[in-house]
Amino acid sequence: MICQRLAIQSHRKQDVPMLKLTVLVLKRFILLGAVIGTAVNCKSRTDRVSNMLGHSDRCDIKSDKGDHCDVDLRGVHPTQFAVGMREVDSKKKELRSHGKHSIDQEIMPIVIGPKGQIYLVDHHHAALALLSENQFNALAEVLKNWSDLSQNEFLRKMKSENLMYQYDSRGVATKESPPDSLNDLIDDPYRSLAWCVRKAGGFIKDPKKGVFFLEFKWGNFFRENHVAIGQSDEDFERACQVATKLAESTAAKGLPGYHK
Repeated sequence: MICQRLAIQSHRKQDVPMLKLTVLVLKRFILLGAVIGTAVNCKSRTDRVSNMLGHSDRCDIKSDKGDHCDVDLRGVHPTQFAVGMREVDSKKKELRSHGKHSIDQEIMPIVIGPKGQIYLVDHHHAALALLSENQFNALAEVLKNWSDLSQNEFLRKMKSENLMYQYDSRGVATKESPPDSLNDLIDDPYRSLAWCVRKAGGFIKDPKKGVFFLEFKWGNFFRENHVAIGQSDEDFERACQVATKLAESTAAKGLPGYHK
């Protein structure tokens, strides 16, 4: 009996080093798995960052809804007639001070039209600022691909889906189509005023709701209520204060983004 116990104890002593070795090997396998997992995650993150920085396919007639792709802003068609040049100038200053990444988060929403033509439906100010600073490429997201439509069918579709703004720089409704180039957009001071009011918290623009041309609607509201803008920066700041109070009044109730 004593001999049997001694034999068992001797066997257990021999098992201890083997057990320790097994545990050590398992720990190393677990560590290796963690390293591999981290590397895969880092690769995935790098791929996403690279895509956001423009290392993606060029937008063309084959691009599908939801695709992210690079667009050459020199060939993009605007879907509005005007911009607020004060906002464009502000974005140009951002570019000069902080580089392209300062407005890189503004992914350009586009629609693919007949013959693969690309129509921009938002962020015209950022796009024009980039163009003005000789930065021609931007990341875009395809909202629709209507390349199979005729030009007339396409324009009707754009207007019926509220993806084209049919008011000129004076806020007057028009049946004409917007210009062919971003560089042909002209200044609407009341669009700049709406931008200033939004920055001051006078109304809210929620990107998730997908309401396009919202600032133009507010700009026309301020125009119709005869908010005087003037010529100087001081005049503009005073106009912004007046318009912000107007935006918070019940007169603005019903406009998109009203939050009083």
